[in-house]
Amino acid sequence: MFPDMSQFPPEWEVIASTVWNLLEVEPLPPSDIAARCREIGALDDIVPSLFDTDLDAIDDVVSLTDGIWTTRAGTVVRLDRLLADRVFTHRLTSTEHLDHAVALDPDLTVLDADVDAMGVALTLIDGNELTVDIPGIGETGRPVVTGPSGWLDEFAPGDLVAFAKELEGSVDVFYVDTINDGHAEAAAIRDGFDAVRQDPDAGYDVWPIIIDALASDADLFTTPVPPIDELLESVGLEHRDGYMGPGDTEWLPAGVVFANKQRAQVAEVYGFDVCCHVAFETVTDAWDWNLGIPAGEPDAVAAAKALGHERVSAAFISWIQARGGDLIDIASFFESIGERAGRHGALPLERAAWIWFTDGAVADAIEDANAAITLDPNAMEATILLGHVAAIRGDYGEALRLLRRSNPGDVWIGILEEIFEPFPDAKRNDPCPCGSGSKFKVCCARTPKVTPIERMHLLTHKILAFLHTVGSERLHYLGRIAASADDRNDPN
Repeated sequence: MFPDMSQFPPEWEVIASTVWNLLEVEPLPPSDIAARCREIGALDDIVPSLFDTDLDAIDDVVSLTDGIWTTRAGTVVRLDRLLADRVFTHRLTSTEHLDHAVALDPDLTVLDADVDAMGVALTLIDGNELTVDIPGIGETGRPVVTGPSGWLDEFAPGDLVAFAKELEGSVDVFYVDTINDGHAEAAAIRDGFDAVRQDPDAGYDVWPIIIDALASDADLFTTPVPPIDELLESVGLEHRDGYMGPGDTEWLPAGVVFANKQRAQVAEVYGFDVCCHVAFETVTDAWDWNLGIPAGEPDAVAAAKALGHERVSAAFISWIQARGGDLIDIASFFESIGERAGRHGALPLERAAWIWFTDGAVADAIEDANAAITLDPNAMEATILLGHVAAIRGDYGEALRLLRRSNPGDVWIGILEEIFEPFPDAKRNDPCPCGSGSKFKVCCARTPKVTPIERMHLLTHKILAFLHTVGSERLHYLGRIAASADDRNDPN
C-alpha cells in the first residue's frame, strides 16, 4: 500500500509513487532512482524550479516518504519489501502471557516498521488485528504489541515464539523448537553497531541498526534464530530502553552523551560558576517539563530565579536554539515561568518582552513589560524596553522620562537631549543661547531649532531601532524589496 502523501504538493506525490514502484523490484541507490525518474519525466515540474538537481529532489522526497528507508550504505529500500519473509523470535515471559502483550524491544523492534509508516494495520494471518502501544513522552513502560484475547494461549511462559512477517502487515505467530545458530545475524548486528559507534561511552538506537543489517543481506532472519537480545549478548552487546551498547562498560544513549558534552561546552563558553551549573540545570529541567518530557512539575520560582543569572539566561537561549527551538518558543516558555512564579516572575517576563520586541511582536513585548513592572516596579529592563518603544513611536518626552530612570547611559537619551534639550543650563528668562534675541522660555525651550544633521541623526537611529523590531522574516522581505527595486532587470 502506497503511503499517504496528501500533505505534499501533487508533483511530490508523482515522484514518491514512481520511487515506490521502482523499489518494488529491488533496493536502489539514489542516483539510479534519479536517473529513472528523469527518463520518464517525473522530475520535469520541480527541477530546477524547486530543486537544483535531480538528486536533490530525490533525496528530499525519499526522506519525507513514509515506508522508505535510506540505509547507512546509501541504498534506498522499501520497508514492506525488506521485512517480508523475515522471522524474529522472542522468549515469552509469564507477564506477557498473562497480559496478552509482548515487548517489542529489542527482539521485535522492527516488527511494525512497515505498517507504522504506511498507516495499515498489523494483523495476524487470521485477520485479527495487533495493536502496538508505545509509551508517550514522560510515561514509563516499554513498547508492546497486544493481540486479541487468547492469541497467546497456545504458548507457555519460556516458549520461543516466532513472528514471521508477510506483506501488507500480516504476521504468522508460531512455536519454535528448532533454530539456527544466528551467527551471521549476530555478526551483522555487531558490524552495524561498530559502524555507527563514535563514542566508547555511548549506546545507539537498535531500530536503524537492525534495518541496516536486513538491507545488507537478504538471507538474514529468514529462518528462526535466537532472539535479538540473545544475539546481542553473544557479541558483547546489551540492550537497554531501545538502545544497544557494550556489555562490559557503563554507557548512556548517544543523544545523552552528546548533550552532556554540549552542556560542558556551554559552561566553558559562558564562564559558568558553580551556581551557574545548578541554575542552568534548573532552567533546562523546566524547559523539558514544558515540552512534556519529565513527569514532575518543576519549581517555577526556582526557574525564575535561575534566569536572573545573566550568563545562564544567555546560555539557555543559545542551547535551545542549537537544538532547533526558536525564539518564539523561548519567549512563550519565559512567559509561562513568569506567570507561575508569582512575585518572582518579573525577570522571566522581562526576558520574554525583549524577545518579542526583537522579533517584531511589539504589542506582546509591551504587555509582558507592563506585567513585569506590575510585579516589580523596579524592573529596569522592562522600563528600558518601554522607553525604547516610546522613542520609536515619537513620544520623546515619555522616552526621556523612562530611560533617565532606568538606564541613564542609554544612547537614546543623548540623541533626544541633543534635539529637545539643547541648552540644559539656560534659565527660562535668560536670552536664548541660539542668538534669536528672544527669551529662552519663548524660543528654544518651547520650539527647539533642530538642524538637518540632528534630524538625520534621530531618523537614522529610529530606522535602526525599527529594524530590530520587525522580525527576521519581515526584515528579509524588506531586503528583497530593496534589492528588487535596485535591480532594473527584476520583473517585479
